[in-house]
Amino acid sequence: MAKKNKRVHSDGINKSVEEMSDLEFITYADYLSSPYYRAYMAEKSRIETAPSALTLSVNRQSEAKYIKKRTFFLAVIALLMLATIIFAAIGAAGFTSADVYVSLYKFDGDKTDFISILDPAFGIMKELGVKDLESVYYDRFFLPDSENASDITKTALYAVPIASLIAALFVLIGFLKALVAVFSGKRKDGGYRKFGFGFIGFVLILCALTLMFGGIYASAGSEIGGFFTGENAVLQASPGFYLIAACGLISLLCSIFAYKKNKNYKEKK
Repeated sequence: MAKKNKRVHSDGINKSVEEMSDLEFITYADYLSSPYYRAYMAEKSRIETAPSALTLSVNRQSEAKYIKKRTFFLAVIALLMLATIIFAAIGAAGFTSADVYVSLYKFDGDKTDFISILDPAFGIMKELGVKDLESVYYDRFFLPDSENASDITKTALYAVPIASLIAALFVLIGFLKALVAVFSGKRKDGGYRKFGFGFIGFVLILCALTLMFGGIYASAGSEIGGFFTGENAVLQASPGFYLIAACGLISLLCSIFAYKKNKNYKEKK
């Protein structure tokens, strides 16, 4: 003979609904509707679903590490961008005593000159008609008959000023963006808004490559090594060039690490 399925209740009644007497059923229904019972079950459910104290502690520690790491990498980007802006400003202001430290290129021709980060951009503006600007790059490379030069020479002449101007603009944008990212708070969902620097870093790396090949071409096609060591090169890399290249490369890397997924965070269960 098959056994009847029995229902076990929290008050100890070990009967199915069909087996209960009317009085037992009314008593049980009254028990379930009791506010004390509902409060007990709600608290029990909360305790069972709430994360443990250990999980909460791990989450807090993990989040604190994530915030420190994120702030550190974003601060590195901001400081590099700020240093480049300062270099450009000092060079544009004409502090000749600091040229050797903040210049984009060192010109080693009939006499030694230093070309600041914005100097090539001033040169192209002067070539286009703004004659009040001073530019070593213009004086050295935009010759009176430069309009009759070959296409490749014109490309090299104009590529360097355009690259220096674009680099300066993207460095300024990157600095402001990094500053906002460092001081940005949490979103309503508890996360942080992601500020990507991949495109800025990519553009700055392209600008650095353009400035490098432009310098090599200006040195009558000297080897790449000569551009960095100064051997047989008219234009040589200076601190400003290295800073632009570093801004591009480090912005890419720091942007990746700043928002790397936190593996130690434990989800609520």
